[in-house]
Amino acid sequence: MKHVRTLTIVVLLLPAFSFCLQAEEQPLLTATVPFAFAVADVDLPPGSYTVSILLPFNIIKVQSTDGRKVATVFAVPSQKSLSSERAKLVFHRFGNQYFLVQVWEQGSNIHRDLQRGNRARELAGSIEQMESVTVVASNASH
Repeated sequence: MKHVRTLTIVVLLLPAFSFCLQAEEQPLLTATVPFAFAVADVDLPPGSYTVSILLPFNIIKVQSTDGRKVATVFAVPSQKSLSSERAKLVFHRFGNQYFLVQVWEQGSNIHRDLQRGNRARELAGSIEQMESVTVVASNASH
């Protein structure tokens, strides 16, 4: 019975492992976020972060520069008519809670809208006032 359970676990984890091997990580930007925030449903403390995209899956990875905290979330590329002059992160603030909602690369007219977590959806429905907060970043190559 133990072998069947082990085999089942291996079979279930194999697609996840294969997914990680196929993803190509491309660093987008680095930023220092002065407040605690959430990416989807993962809470992250204030600090310095590297933001990458996992291609071809359009998954954004936000990782503290010390490597201790990490969050991943699906993103949808969106195109604007004008390109962004600066790399930046856009947050929505509900009360005293911040949620990462967009990632912009410097010089690109394509930004990535991030999937909202459950808490952000609940707050968006219950709190009338939402503030947009931008944190300027630098390209990952700098």
